[in-house]
Amino acid sequence: IGVGNIVPFVDVAIQSIDAPPVIIKGDNAEIIVSVTCNGDINQKLNITLSSDEKLLGSKVISAPANGSLDKVRFMITPDQTGKMEYRLKVNAIADEVNILNNRQNFSIQVLKDIYRIAIITGVPNFNCFNLGAAIVGQVLRSQPEPAK
Repeated sequence: IGVGNIVPFVDVAIQSIDAPPVIIKGDNAEIIVSVTCNGDINQKLNITLSSDEKLLGSKVISAPANGSLDKVRFMITPDQTGKMEYRLKVNAIADEVNILNNRQNFSIQVLKDIYRIAIITGVPNFNCFNLGAAIVGQVLRSQPEPAK
C-alpha cells in the first residue's frame, strides 16, 4: 500500500554563491549565484541582491528544469571600505516545501585603493633610489591626465 502524494515536492533554493572574499574599493566584482529548482515550477523567479536594505540588483529568470542548476551573475562596485554584508534572495513560490533556503548572506572585505608609504633608511644607497623611482613612477602613472 502506497502512502503519500504522487506530485513531487516543490522547492527553489540558492545552491551556492561564488564571490571574491577580498576586493579593492572601486573595482568591479562578479557575484555568481547558482539556483536549483525541484518539482514542477512554471513561474518566473526574481533574484535580488541587496546590501544594508539597499537594492543593488535584480534578475528575473525562468525556473530551470526539475533538478537542474541555473547560474545568475551580478556585478557590484563597492564605494566604501570595510566588511560589506550582502543578501541574496529568491522569491518564494506557492506550495514550496522549504523557504529558508531562498536567501543567503555573504560578506566581502573591501580594501582601500590608495596607501601611503614611508621609506626609512639609515644611509641612502643604490637600492633606495630604484625603489623610490618605482614608487614615484607608479603614482604618476595612476594619476589622471589633465584636460586639454
